[in-house]
Amino acid sequence: MPQMRAAISRERILDAAASEFDQSGYASTSMATIAASIGKEKGFVSHHFPTKSLLAIALVEQLQQQVPILIRQSLDETGSGLGALVVLTHKLAVMFRDNVRIRAALRLQREAATVETPLPYPYQECIDSMERLLSISEQAGELLPSLDINLTARVVVGAFVGIQQVANNTGQRAHVTEWTQSMWAALLPGLVPAKEINAFMELSRT
Repeated sequence: MPQMRAAISRERILDAAASEFDQSGYASTSMATIAASIGKEKGFVSHHFPTKSLLAIALVEQLQQQVPILIRQSLDETGSGLGALVVLTHKLAVMFRDNVRIRAALRLQREAATVETPLPYPYQECIDSMERLLSISEQAGELLPSLDINLTARVVVGAFVGIQQVANNTGQRAHVTEWTQSMWAALLPGLVPAKEINAFMELSRT
């Protein structure tokens, strides 16, 4: 029972911290403001997370743990490397729109220089994962010939992260899934034969 209460308290604190980080950023958030947002004293938070940076690390690590699961699910759903990549970005866009922990983790990654303890660096891992998915499609003959899949993976990651940041900063987070679809509408003509574009675009709407 004490372990269950501790786990519940940790989850409550992580939700509160995510909300504060998402709204105010790492530097402008304090342990005291996190505690106050759930009607507790600072010591309540410090008991479970002794430093603010440990809260940041916990949120970023949660995101890191979810991505491989989402990749496997997307690959199982589509049977296509590129198809999985399209579905993955849609799933992540929905999570970014609806899940404050995801938004907080992504903001913390952008603000990593302000965090006292080094955060896990996800972008190269994401690029590598996307390159592996593109390799599957390359081997299956789904992609246009001579496509540079490493460069393509970097472009997709950069475009997708940029969409999230711009949508959030301009108060248009509700439209992030539509923006992600538009990203694929712009990219797919350079990735696959014209006759395959519509099939992949359908996956961006699932």
